[in-house]
Amino acid sequence: MSHNTNRDDVLKHKPTLQNVTGIVLAGGQSRRMHGIDKGLLLIDQQPMALRVINSLRHQTSAQLVVCQPHQLPHYAALCDHVIIDQQFAGSGPLAGLLAARDHLTTPYFAVAACDLPQLSDHWVSTLLTSLLDTESTLAVAHAEGTHKNALLAVAHRSTLAGLEVLIGGGHLRWHDWIAAQSKTVRIPFSDQELLNVNQSSDLGV
Repeated sequence: MSHNTNRDDVLKHKPTLQNVTGIVLAGGQSRRMHGIDKGLLLIDQQPMALRVINSLRHQTSAQLVVCQPHQLPHYAALCDHVIIDQQFAGSGPLAGLLAARDHLTTPYFAVAACDLPQLSDHWVSTLLTSLLDTESTLAVAHAEGTHKNALLAVAHRSTLAGLEVLIGGGHLRWHDWIAAQSKTVRIPFSDQELLNVNQSSDLGV
């Protein structure tokens, strides 16, 4: 069965997913990997970022990848819609969200880091359901038994309104954006699903 068929089947049974755009953030500097582009590292002969993109293809109506200019040729081969992070290139995940903001055509978005290769085919619906049930504007995943938030979330596009202020004030971290939201729900995910590849030893998945 093709990716499109799987996605259409999910969207048919979960109509709200038609209102979600998927965003993969791939413009990080990978300092702990000595500058190696983590999203292009192979796991089971597949680029790590592609595994994240594929998880979104089953659950969202469109997918975007945000990267830096020198990465464009590589990510254009993985995803039809690639956005260059130019204004605050290399400044972290909030800069990536800002770059994607003007390209959103849906009221909600699902965002994931490119180095989460173990994501399921239902993580978006899990977070979206919790967001809607609690009337929140942001649903963020965290590791079970901890308060550590993963770079994995579903949110309403209104949460992106203050990004310039945050970035301009030097608040560049993922939790800075989360802390700026007034209606947030945190959902536990398994450690396996939130496996984050930050160093070469993490690749034994």
